[in-house]
Amino acid sequence: MNAMSIRVDATRLQQFQGKVVRVMGRCELFNTNDMRGKLESNGPIPIKSPSQILEAGKNYEIIGRIGSGDDLTVQVYTMTELSDDFNLEVAKKLVDFVHKVPELFYTT
Repeated sequence: MNAMSIRVDATRLQQFQGKVVRVMGRCELFNTNDMRGKLESNGPIPIKSPSQILEAGKNYEIIGRIGSGDDLTVQVYTMTELSDDFNLEVAKKLVDFVHKVPELFYTT
């Protein structure tokens, strides 16, 4: 994927509306009828995956675009299943650190 994406969690969705982002978290629920679900990443994140099915209780990194306005659903472009030992607290700290020192992670 050529577009640059920044790591976010639920607390930063509003700030990055309409942007391509990376989210790491645990799938809390996923409905295969409408391909929508919720990812837990320092709070709930609504997701919509047009072609990939996520499994509740599994950890994922998702790259997708955040909606705008009242609909902050992340439209999934790609996802990678992470280890069952994935630590959500470490992911939260990484997101915080990325936003404190972005020059270490991103070029302008």
